[in-house]
Amino acid sequence: MTTRARGMTLVELMVALALLSMLSVGLISSFRLGLRTYGKLTALDRTYWDVVSTQRFLRNALQNTYPFEPDMQHRERGLEGTATRLSVTAPMTRADGAAGFRRYTFSFVPGNGGDGALVAASEIDRNGAYASAGDRARADETLIEHVQDAQWSYRSFDGDASWRSEWAERRLPALVRLRVVFAPGDLRKWPDLVVAPRITDDANCQFDVVAQACREFVP
Repeated sequence: MTTRARGMTLVELMVALALLSMLSVGLISSFRLGLRTYGKLTALDRTYWDVVSTQRFLRNALQNTYPFEPDMQHRERGLEGTATRLSVTAPMTRADGAAGFRRYTFSFVPGNGGDGALVAASEIDRNGAYASAGDRARADETLIEHVQDAQWSYRSFDGDASWRSEWAERRLPALVRLRVVFAPGDLRKWPDLVVAPRITDDANCQFDVVAQACREFVP
């Protein structure tokens, strides 16, 4: 006696297809959600990396600012700054060969609706003397974008705890601070960057025993 194998009815087949469709929709929705989450996390990590890399670069330049004394060849001090613009002479980065100095100028370029930027311009500084015409190729770079405001300030060694909005003294400030404000809704955070320059005097200065400081060049 033989028995025939019983097949699936049309209703059972439709139910199975419906369950498979629901499972496929769930898997696709989960996959899309994972992609969106990964994209947001990657973008957020990239924006935070902008802050970290910018602060690291600025800290290195400010810590190693060299306090050149102005003379017949070099009329700029090692550090000169206002609230929105700072110029410093610091060692070249490894990418530049790390074999001399560059003059860095960090500026805040305002924009509409908080779409400003912190930019850096630099050129070769031949050990405190102006670069020759062939060396004066400027390098411009945007350090961080979509900035609402950026303010530099400076603190001196004289015991005054207040911060100044300008610095043009022969001696480097005790502390340099940069505050950056992002537009409302921007998830990035900028901890105040506060740096103490480590080099106090030009190695080639003419020391004044009475004043206990380098003699200032008078043209």
